[in-house]
Amino acid sequence: MMPLVKPWSEADIERLRVMAAAGASPIKCAAALRRNVQAIRRQASRLGIHLPTLREQRKRLREAEAEAAQ
Repeated sequence: MMPLVKPWSEADIERLRVMAAAGASPIKCAAALRRNVQAIRRQASRLGIHLPTLREQRKRLREAEAEAAQ
C-alpha cells in the first residue's frame, strides 16, 4: 500500500524555490511537482518561500498589458 503523503525530496524543494523565484503561481508549481496546491502552499510557508497570490498575478498581468498597449 502506498503512503498518502509523498515526502519532499531535496530536488522537489529546489525546484519549488526556482519556480517561486521565477514568479510561478502555486497552481503551476503544483502541476509541475505533481502535488496539490495546498501541499505547495504549506511547504512554501514552512520554507519561507513567497508564492504570488491570485491578486498579485492579476496585477502583474494588468501592468504587462498596459505596458504593451503603450
